[in-house]
Amino acid sequence: MIDSHEFIDTRSLYEEMKTGKPVFLLDVREPAEYQEKHASGAKSVPVDSISMEKLQQLNHQWDPNIQPVYLICESGLRALHAAEQLYQQGVKHPVVIEGGTMAWKEAGFP
Repeated sequence: MIDSHEFIDTRSLYEEMKTGKPVFLLDVREPAEYQEKHASGAKSVPVDSISMEKLQQLNHQWDPNIQPVYLICESGLRALHAAEQLYQQGVKHPVVIEGGTMAWKEAGFP
């Protein structure tokens, strides 16, 4: 873990999702990319429009001081940028999904 964000692999995230525990998952790619294929349960918020305020509008129960927000893009770079932006805005636990949607697809997850 580094100062501004954490990382998680796709299998670990998928296993966490299967427990039924609420997971706040954001796809930070462009809407057309999201429409083509996205991880089950992901909400679309392009990286260029991401903000803590927008996240709180999407998920009223989410507490940016306690709960993680999981960020996915195609391969990880945009998610990394989103994590940095959110951390600067006060989100304590932005988590980048390693390998992004490419890794999610390769693993065969919904």
